[in-house]
Amino acid sequence: MVKEFKGDNPKTMLTERKSLTMRCNITREEIESIYKEGEENQRLKEILSKDSHNSHKPPSSDVFKKRR
Repeated sequence: MVKEFKGDNPKTMLTERKSLTMRCNITREEIESIYKEGEENQRLKEILSKDSHNSHKPPSSDVFKKRR
């Protein structure tokens, strides 16, 4: 479905069209960096979820001895 522009003012249509193209004007490098960041975030989430599974266990007495 095509979005209808409100009013017949060609200036507003032009600015709306410009803002759309500016929003879509992303370089390939930017897309790749975003994709890589997403992969890194996914790895971090996996690591954190593994840590959170161990967090409910009480720490062993050895840990307390080393701290003192």
